Amino acid sequence: MFASTMNKKYSIVYSSLTGNTKVLADAIHGALPQDECEYFGVSDTVIPSSELLYH
Repeated sequence: MFASTMNKKYSIVYSSLTGNTKVLADAIHGALPQDECEYFGVSDTVIPSSELLYH
């Protein structure tokens, strides 16, 4: 499923009022190559320049 992320920078941006979305974001982050992650965290003024954006 995540094979297309190989050698591409990605970011995971989320908002989680109840914590459920953070659990999902953590699971996705754990399944992807850590060295390719440009940004992981809550949405704010950060605008990642990643090739892939999970939001």
